[in-house]
Amino acid sequence: MVYGRQIDGTPVTFGTSGYTMQSVFVLYDRATESLWYPTSAASLEATSGPHRGRTIPFLDKPRPMPLGEWRGLHQRTRVLGPPP
Repeated sequence: MVYGRQIDGTPVTFGTSGYTMQSVFVLYDRATESLWYPTSAASLEATSGPHRGRTIPFLDKPRPMPLGEWRGLHQRTRVLGPPP
């Protein structure tokens, strides 16, 4: 799932908290350390911290695309693989 990352127009930077709840990773925002959990298929909800009760909506479902199409959109992408 792809979620937004703004609260009141301010970008939020997420990290992994190291916690899981019901086998799902719990995220935290680096600025306030609020914990965020996907409470539904439509949003992330802050379950603790200063943003408790706030939600960030689902944006769009990512779609697979061929590498050539991706590189057309993101020319600086580097693909990691075994040495040649």
